[in-house]
Amino acid sequence: HGVGVSVVNALSEKLELFIDRDGKRYFIKFKNGEAEDPIKVVGKSKGTGTQIKFLPSKKIFSTTKFNFTTIQKRLRELAFLNKGIKISLNDLSQKKNKSLDFKFDGGIIEFVEFLDEQREKLKNKNENNLFKKPIYIEGSKNNTEVQCSLKWNAGYNEDVYPYTNNIYQK
Repeated sequence: HGVGVSVVNALSEKLELFIDRDGKRYFIKFKNGEAEDPIKVVGKSKGTGTQIKFLPSKKIFSTTKFNFTTIQKRLRELAFLNKGIKISLNDLSQKKNKSLDFKFDGGIIEFVEFLDEQREKLKNKNENNLFKKPIYIEGSKNNTEVQCSLKWNAGYNEDVYPYTNNIYQK
């Protein structure tokens, strides 16, 4: 929605942004929502992407501890929903650092397969998938893109995961 990093910045003690774009690497640092200096070029870049580091404000939040598993789940989900994008999660808060990378070139087709694998692990059995690969449909009209992936099995439960602009819709 275009406000994500602005909100994170407003709620952070400090925030650092590295942006790789147009062959250059840019950097800007904020403290309590205010830029310390204007954005500046700090080097060259062969790729594109954004790296964000932030420290939540202790003045605003009663706790600033994060649940690694919750963040891991959400970032994996975002990588499925945006095929081909690489999302890295680095938890530097512990003595033992945790790092994970997520990248799914198959997008939501891989998401459906992942969900099916998770379901099978939970139930400890295969519910006889009716076909091997998920169905995949995509289309675009009036600058609106739609992707859909479907898979059926012989079980009785239904799982539907609808998203709009990467946000889960109940």
